[in-house]
Amino acid sequence: MNDNWIEIVETLQPYVRCNSTEPKYQQEIENCLKFLGWRSSNKTMQSQVTINIGHKNSIRPDIVLYKNDIPVLPIEIKRPNNICNMKQESQLMSYMRQLRLNIGLYIGENIQLYYDNPNDFDSPVCVFKVEFRKDDTNGDIFCEMFSCGKFDTTSLEYFCKERYNQIIARNNLQQRLNEFLFSGNATKNIITLIKEKFTKEGFEDEVLNAELSKLDINVNKKENHNLSQVIVTSSSPLEDTDKDQDAYFSFDGIKFHCKRRFVLELIKHYVQNNPNVSFEELEIQFPAELHRKSLGVVRTLSSVNDRIISQPDLRKRYFLKENEIITLSDGTKVVVNNQWGTLFTKFLEKAKSLYHVTSRVDKNDMENISVVENESMQKRPANKLRLSYGDGSIIMEHDSVSTFKVFIENIGVARVAALNIRGRKDTPLISKQLREEYRKFQHPMSNGYFLLLNHSTESLRRLVEEIALKLNIIVSVAVVPKQ
Repeated sequence: MNDNWIEIVETLQPYVRCNSTEPKYQQEIENCLKFLGWRSSNKTMQSQVTINIGHKNSIRPDIVLYKNDIPVLPIEIKRPNNICNMKQESQLMSYMRQLRLNIGLYIGENIQLYYDNPNDFDSPVCVFKVEFRKDDTNGDIFCEMFSCGKFDTTSLEYFCKERYNQIIARNNLQQRLNEFLFSGNATKNIITLIKEKFTKEGFEDEVLNAELSKLDINVNKKENHNLSQVIVTSSSPLEDTDKDQDAYFSFDGIKFHCKRRFVLELIKHYVQNNPNVSFEELEIQFPAELHRKSLGVVRTLSSVNDRIISQPDLRKRYFLKENEIITLSDGTKVVVNNQWGTLFTKFLEKAKSLYHVTSRVDKNDMENISVVENESMQKRPANKLRLSYGDGSIIMEHDSVSTFKVFIENIGVARVAALNIRGRKDTPLISKQLREEYRKFQHPMSNGYFLLLNHSTESLRRLVEEIALKLNIIVSVAVVPKQ
């Protein structure tokens, strides 16, 4: 680790911890710059330099670094707890452009290096960041680049330009991925790619279309990732697939469950009614062919745990909570597959051969539907939404509906309404008209708008992602169990 960087961190950390005033913080930053060879005595470092703009106006950068009496770097300084915002970026930009420099430095809660692309009119972009930690390896790079004796404008610009191009390329890729994978044409786009690949290998369209019609393709964002990372899964199609996501099923006519919970509760009930059933017999009764063989319907807990070592994603594919694990009479612990949806129909047919199955479709908000989880008749806690923004801010109200409403209000109801997003039966998400059949689900918002909220938490999550994509808002959406 560079000795200068260690000394810089040790010098500034006390001021960072106490959130020093800006003048005191700047004084210590100037002392730190002396470690790197910059000094006011030889005029390589000057503070509060007045730069005239026209005849009447002027600006005063906090610090300007000079080489051979020529300005090479403006520095904007804020107090340690300050989070850099657009106003401060604009301030730094004005210094850079008045000095005809493409590079500027911001020092506040951290150190940020900005690059102003001379070929566009956009604001400067942060291309390099250093945290005030001894173990931040970027500290070594910073000290190397900003050492007075080694400082080279051409090399620094090259460094910044390379990182700028990488950022722009990544942003463009992110946008294109979002357009390709999370638009209304996502499935069509993926199917087209598959067809192109196998057409080149000599397969005929008729054969390809027949096989592709058997696929169910789902595209999902991984949680806690700002960049678009996707999982594409496929499964065999099932005839008469229940397309209504609000469908609930019962094997006793009393308790109704969503698809995945219905599978678990039915198998639990079957074991209770057949207390001496072995795992082999249970697997014969609920064969893997009802799902995909790789996952099956039931698996021993030990076999799943063994596979999780090499396939961690399996943790999400089985009911693994203590009250969800089924213990057979011989002590064998059994877990049930929770990945249902288009694959549910086969299991439903099997269920109908064992029980009198009934179903219903509830038009109420999914948040208000009570699903019986166990024999004690407890309600399943509703889920919440957690929205995390790039600036560190978070929105998470007491329920997903409230979080969604705050999300819409923060953006601007009229702005979201202009997107003309529509739901069931072509009903607008936001409108100024009350519809009789949806009146109880239309929540009043600002400026006379009504927000339609007959949606599940998962549907609200998808709506947030859709709105964010269309309005170019960077936000990470997570579904959080309500305690």
